Amino acid sequence: MRYVFEFIKYQGCGNDFILKDETEEVVTPNSDRSKLAKILCHRHFQVGADGILFIERAKGVDGAMRLFEPDGGEADMCGNGIRCIGSYLTEKLQNSFPHPSLRPSWGRVPCLPIILCS
Repeated sequence: MRYVFEFIKYQGCGNDFILKDETEEVVTPNSDRSKLAKILCHRHFQVGADGILFIERAKGVDGAMRLFEPDGGEADMCGNGIRCIGSYLTEKLQNSFPHPSLRPSWGRVPCLPIILCS
């Protein structure tokens, strides 16, 4: 297995993720996603992360989320992962209206911007 790809590292409330946008490129097979997560998420020898977030094309939304954890398993839900992908899609689709939306395995989520006030 050999892959050369660009990724972005995101952090959401203490969890860090490798984010791979596959909305405009070839989708990594699930068996390879599991292997990539086991290798790349190792903190002492590779990039290190709490998981790899894959963003796929999906009908009716701007992206579908799949999370593969460091043990190679796929997670059903990850709130901090949704936060990271929401932030990424909002940046990527800057002038999108309505706000970008994504689909985790359990449904559809709107990506609403958060304004922080001091």
